[in-house]
Amino acid sequence: MTDQVTDLPAGHPPIVFDRDSGVDLTTYSEVEEMLRSRSFGMEGTYQDSLEFVGGTVIAMDGRAHLNRRKAMARMLSPKMPWGAEGKAFDEIFDHYLRLTRQQAEAGATVVRFDLFDFAARVYWRLIAGMIGFDQVETEEDIERFRAVSTKLVMGIVLDYVPREHRDRMLQEARNAVAEIRQEIYLPTFQRRVDLVREAGDDAEKKDALPGDLITSMIAVQDDLDNIDDTAIFREMTELLAASINNPVVFAVYGLDDVVPWLDAHPEDRERLEDREFLNRCMSETLRLHRVTRPYLVRLAKEDTVLEGGREVSAGKWAKAWVGKADRDEAVFGDAADQYNPYRVPLVDKVPGFGMAFGGGMHMCLGRPILIWEQGDNDAQGLLAKMLRLQLASGMRPDPDGVQQVETSMEGGVRYVRYDVVMPL
Repeated sequence: MTDQVTDLPAGHPPIVFDRDSGVDLTTYSEVEEMLRSRSFGMEGTYQDSLEFVGGTVIAMDGRAHLNRRKAMARMLSPKMPWGAEGKAFDEIFDHYLRLTRQQAEAGATVVRFDLFDFAARVYWRLIAGMIGFDQVETEEDIERFRAVSTKLVMGIVLDYVPREHRDRMLQEARNAVAEIRQEIYLPTFQRRVDLVREAGDDAEKKDALPGDLITSMIAVQDDLDNIDDTAIFREMTELLAASINNPVVFAVYGLDDVVPWLDAHPEDRERLEDREFLNRCMSETLRLHRVTRPYLVRLAKEDTVLEGGREVSAGKWAKAWVGKADRDEAVFGDAADQYNPYRVPLVDKVPGFGMAFGGGMHMCLGRPILIWEQGDNDAQGLLAKMLRLQLASGMRPDPDGVQQVETSMEGGVRYVRYDVVMPL
C-alpha cells in the first residue's frame, strides 16, 4: 500500500512511501526511546542517496558521528553572524523587506507577495554565509545558487522517490554537484585553506577565523596539504537540505499560527519583543507541524524490546512518526491538536517543541541556531527572529491572495504558497 506525497518543490515527482514496511512507532514514549536507544542506528538507512550523504553526520553513528559534530560545533556558536547574538539575519531580512516594498504600485498603501518566496530568499542568502560561499552576493548569484542547489539537494531524498524517476533525478543531482563544486565550492575551499594555513598555531588568529562550515571543518584537519574534501562537500549538501526547507516552511506556519492567536488574545501583542514568548510560539508551531518526511528511520542493530513491550527484530527498520508523537494527548493534554503557546507538557523534561528536532545523538545539529534560550533577550534563534520581524513589519495573511495547501502523508496538509499583505 502506498501514499503519494505532493509536498516537494514544483517540477519534482511525488515521493511514494511504502506504509507496510518496518515497524511504526507513534506514541511519544516509543519515539523518544527509539531515538535515544543505542540499539538503533542510522548507518544503512541511506542507499540510493549514499553518494550524496555517505560519511556525513546524518549517516554515521558512534565515535565518528561525535567527532564530526565537534568539528562543526564552532559554526553553531551564538556569536557567529548567523547565531543568536549575530545580526546577519536582521540585516538580510531588512534588505529583502526594502526590495519587496519597492515592488508596490505607485500610490499603494500595502504590498502583496508570496511569503514562501520571501523567506526562501532570506534563508538562501544566510545559508550561503554559513557555508562560507563569500562570492554569492548579488541577487543573480543568490538565484543561481538557489537553482543549482535545489537539484543537488534532491539527491538526498532519492531513497523516497519512485523508481521510475530516480535515474533522471540522480543525473540532475550529479550535474548540480559538478557545477556547484567546480564553480562555487572549490574556489571557496582553497581560500579557506589559505586562511587556516596563515593562522597556523597562533591562538588569536585561529579564534579570528570565519566560523562557517567549510572553515570549521578545514581547521580540524591534521594535514592541510592532503585534505580529502569529500566529507566537507557532502556536509555542505546536507546543510543546504536541512537549513532551507524547514525554516522556510516554518516562516509560513509561524505566522499562520500566531496571527489568529493574537487576534483572540490582543494582550499578548505586548510580548512580541519577548524572546520567551516568541520561543513559546515557535515551539508550539514546531510541535504541531511536521513539514518534512513525517517519520525518522532507524535500523535495529539487535533484537530490542521497548519499555512498552514493542518488539523490533535485528535488521528491521523502525519508523518514528514524530508528528503523531507530538500530538500524543498523554504528553500534551486533551487539546493537543490546538495551538497554545502557553502549553505545559504533562510529562517532566519534555520540551514545548516535543520531538521536532529528533532525539538522542542524532538530534538536529541546527537546534541552537533555530531555538535559543540563553543569554539576554536580544539573543534569539532564527525562528524567533523571523517571527519577530514578520510581526514588526505588519505581515498578515492576504484575504484576497492564495494560501495553498497540498495533501501530504497520512492525510496531513502543508502550505506550498502563502500570500501575505504588508503595510507600506
